[in-house]
Amino acid sequence: MASHRSLARLLAGKLLDPAPDEWHRDFGRVRRRQPQAVVLAAGIADVQETVRYASAHGLPVVARGNGCSSNGQSLTDGLVLDTAALDRMELTGEAVVRVEGGARWGTLHRWLHEHGLALPVVTSNEHASVGGTLSVGGFGPTSPFVGAVADQVVALDVVTGDGELVHATADGPHHDLFSYALCGLGQVGLIVRAELRVVPADPAVLVRRVDGDDLATVAERVWADERLRVCRAVYSTAAGRWKVEVGRSARDAAAEPDETLVADYHQRLFEAEAGFSVGIARGQVAAGLLADETEARRLWSDFFLPMENADAFFAAVRQRFADPAVVPVVNGAFLRAGDRPRPPLSPLPDADRVRTFGFYCIVPPDRVDEYREHFDAAGVLCHDLGGRQYLHGYHRAERDFYRAQFGVPTVDRWREVKRRYDPNAVLGPRLSL
Repeated sequence: MASHRSLARLLAGKLLDPAPDEWHRDFGRVRRRQPQAVVLAAGIADVQETVRYASAHGLPVVARGNGCSSNGQSLTDGLVLDTAALDRMELTGEAVVRVEGGARWGTLHRWLHEHGLALPVVTSNEHASVGGTLSVGGFGPTSPFVGAVADQVVALDVVTGDGELVHATADGPHHDLFSYALCGLGQVGLIVRAELRVVPADPAVLVRRVDGDDLATVAERVWADERLRVCRAVYSTAAGRWKVEVGRSARDAAAEPDETLVADYHQRLFEAEAGFSVGIARGQVAAGLLADETEARRLWSDFFLPMENADAFFAAVRQRFADPAVVPVVNGAFLRAGDRPRPPLSPLPDADRVRTFGFYCIVPPDRVDEYREHFDAAGVLCHDLGGRQYLHGYHRAERDFYRAQFGVPTVDRWREVKRRYDPNAVLGPRLSL
């Protein structure tokens, strides 16, 4: 394997050559790829130097925040750019925070609250990075009301395939770069800084359960209640039932008998998420399905369906994900397209009302292929019913998949933008576009 000492001399950060084992896998532990080297970038200049070097030597380069993906999105046999040190954040006005791409959502959430502010949307994984999340979309419990994390972006600073740092906005000269960097899997540029809308903090939430078997009707009831700020739907595979939790600001009025006060709803989700996969893996060890927790393989994907086709989709696929030892719950959400401009690679399908189904599977190694087949079958049905998959999770990284997902004109446009901003095709995981 080639030595990259000449790159090391250009960096303020460190070069790990050979790459330690922890950069050979992502959080899913399903795929394994050995990079030639890892760059621990000290700042944006190191990202630029690394991309220039990669372009000059024909090496693929992939950005890695915390490696939270399950489908090899942060893996490569070229150079890994570890962006963990790109974590600076600053307020640029009353309603905007400028944050570097390696910052973690939990850190940003708590820092903003110290300033009396909050993000309109927060993901449930506090360790996911800003840049990684924006490259797939980002959703949270407030998304039914305000959309995706990507919808809150005012501007991006992006390192393109020639190592240039470009400031991109939706209505500026680099509007195509802005549009296709969001949800674009790092193909057209590496997001190193973002300007995000923020709102006054309102952390205390009164939560309650909403009952009803017809989730389309439940969704309309949720959207009709102007007091509500958060909403989550969870399906228990053991009980075979959905539960919907909603929350409103504690500032509105005193708690009603069926409401519980949660001081920081997002922090509660962070803590629940941290223990979720660990608990499932430990249960499988106790049941003899795994020898130890390191054998756990994490496969997941979310499917976004037009509301009118959601029940048919779930009825057709739920038996594939019915083993509570592997898939204890299915996460769901209600989403509306609204009047926000949507990134062309958004997982939201062309529908006014959308339901999502998130199958998060902890799979013993000998059942990985079985569950890949389940996800592939669900993905085909999702597309047949007018839906899209969320590319944060498992999906078939093949040309036919992306064409079925986005349509041929959008994929062709994606390729054109990539050729313009990444002429040597070195950025992001290898995709067949």
